[in-house]
Amino acid sequence: MLKVGIIGYGFMGHVHAKMFEGMKEFKVVAICDLLLRRIYPR
Repeated sequence: MLKVGIIGYGFMGHVHAKMFEGMKEFKVVAICDLLLRRIYPR
């Protein structure tokens, strides 16, 4: 299993995260963005 980190969680970050979630060969282990509200919306 390949561990993946996503840098930037805007529109494309969401797309990439969903893509990796659907593939058993990958595991998203980290997500970062300058705006925390993108990662933790209220």
